[in-house]
Amino acid sequence: MAEKEGIFFTHDELLALFPRLKSLESVLGKKERAVLIKMEKVLYKCLSISEIETCLRAYREAR
Repeated sequence: MAEKEGIFFTHDELLALFPRLKSLESVLGKKERAVLIKMEKVLYKCLSISEIETCLRAYREAR
């Protein structure tokens, strides 16, 4: 089986990028929003809503 092309992130790497993209969601283009949706799907499979909200809150407080 051939290896898939693409870039692959760990959950920790997704969590590092997710809050920044989520905060810009209202101004993202169609393709950028598609990436954000993919990230959300992965994170929601692996983490609780509370864990994701904690991550977003920590990002907002750090700004």
